[in-house]
Amino acid sequence: MLGCAMAAVAVNGAATPLVALLSDRYGRRPLCLAGCAAVTLWMFPLVGLLQSGRPALMLLGFVVAMLAFGTAFGAIGAYLPELFEARVRCTGSAVGYNLAGILGGAVTPWWPPPPAGATGRPGASRPICPASPCSAWPASCCCPRPVPRPPTPPAATGPAPA
Repeated sequence: MLGCAMAAVAVNGAATPLVALLSDRYGRRPLCLAGCAAVTLWMFPLVGLLQSGRPALMLLGFVVAMLAFGTAFGAIGAYLPELFEARVRCTGSAVGYNLAGILGGAVTPWWPPPPAGATGRPGASRPICPASPCSAWPASCCCPRPVPRPPTPPAATGPAPA
């Protein structure tokens, strides 16, 4: 399973430039929402593919999951800074990204699945699947649209004071 996950991460890394081109062409927000929808819809088939135990199906599940994840998060690096004016761009995007990770990513572990050995069935982790889109999808739907701003004029340059 580790080899399948590593191969999927490599495919995701190779697809990142394509996601960047698509985000330039179609916009960051639509790609973030499409990626989030793809992750939400793919998680249920992914569980079945992983439980099959067949390496080819597991690889397929991981690759599609990583491509969906990469589509959602590949555009975030350009999307977040566009939301803030130049003087607070770095701080705003850093605080926004990290708070979203804490608030959105911390919801799912509150509902831990029972270990497979405790229930005697391998699908014991299925109850956690609905918790992930419940924490991510509402936040993605509320994504603000970047407001176009006029370019700031360059600072006046002149001879240095003596």
